[in-house]
Amino acid sequence: VQTCALPISYGVTTGYGPRSLFGRSFHAGIDFGTPAGSSITLINGATYARNMGYTGAGGYAVEVSTPEGNMRLLHLQAGSAR
Repeated sequence: VQTCALPISYGVTTGYGPRSLFGRSFHAGIDFGTPAGSSITLINGATYARNMGYTGAGGYAVEVSTPEGNMRLLHLQAGSAR
């Protein structure tokens, strides 16, 4: 079930699964190439759960509660969670 809406013009920059960045690794998410400061719209019952602050490699993050369980939105701009 989709929980976030993005304009169609934003492409995937890194997909889910194995990748060869920094040697062998597994990417457990999907990255979208959006301009800095882009807004995120939660849909289908998803709600803001908490600000996770700076998470290291994941950058700034928030946790979102969805009907299927919680998910994290990473690589956000500092101060963007409201």
